[in-house]
Amino acid sequence: MKTISAQMYGAALDKWSELTKTVDILEELKKCEGEQDLVCILFKATEQVTQIRYPYNIWLKFDGEADNRLAANTPFSVTSIQEQGKVLYLSNYPFRVRSVKENDEIYFAALSTDKRGKNQPIIVGRGHLAAFSDNNFVTESMTQQYPWMERYPWYCVIKDCEIIKSPIKEGIPIDVVWDAMGSDTYIASFGRNESLQAVSIKHHQKAHIRLSGNAKQFIDKKLDALKGQYGVTTYQSS
Repeated sequence: MKTISAQMYGAALDKWSELTKTVDILEELKKCEGEQDLVCILFKATEQVTQIRYPYNIWLKFDGEADNRLAANTPFSVTSIQEQGKVLYLSNYPFRVRSVKENDEIYFAALSTDKRGKNQPIIVGRGHLAAFSDNNFVTESMTQQYPWMERYPWYCVIKDCEIIKSPIKEGIPIDVVWDAMGSDTYIASFGRNESLQAVSIKHHQKAHIRLSGNAKQFIDKKLDALKGQYGVTTYQSS
């Protein structure tokens, strides 16, 4: 047996209507049966987000240091070396990165300052990596050219990439991605509905972190718009 309370709560959509009779109240309740609350619908939609998967890893690579941030008013610079007559573009790490496989994607996040003056990673470009090798250790000539490589002695070769032709601060602040994607930003936390605070500390003390395919698509749309606005500088290892 179904029991219906005839007590009405909330505001009437029509301010002139007064539901004072029980029969009128019951009729109004019947009209509402089966309707879904908008908030519930939104939550259900969030719960049903399917993770987009790619046949390669998608890395968000952090460049710069928290206590020595890259200048926000200058373009992002890609590290290059010459080896046996070839030009190689490098992404450096403080440790071996055996998880990096051939043709993995890389998104460059400069540790800098955004247009609001907030210190945070700012995404400025994207590219593809060659597989990591245990032979990818910096040489003495590399550290002479780039003294900071002593702290980041392992590297991956960047096969190709494109960097937005603008000051770093014009790129995509990472908190824009967090606001849109939440814990779905990263593979490790996808679908967990973690707080923004929990998501925001995941990259701390990390050289790189895996992005979800969903975050990749969101970032690509933003980068495509910036590419149309500013253009890009392309790099390709020879």
